[in-house]
Amino acid sequence: MADTAVQKTGALPKTGKPTNSFYGIKDTTIGIIATVFVVGAVLAYTIPRF
Repeated sequence: MADTAVQKTGALPKTGKPTNSFYGIKDTTIGIIATVFVVGAVLAYTIPRF
């Protein structure tokens, strides 16, 4: 597996995912979208509606 080769090189981040630019950008984008969605949902419920 490619994961074992990455683990031997010690190029794994703390998340355990291989350092791949494409998947890194993809995961970051999904993370940002999820964070914005969650924050927006929390603000929508906590802040009184105008």
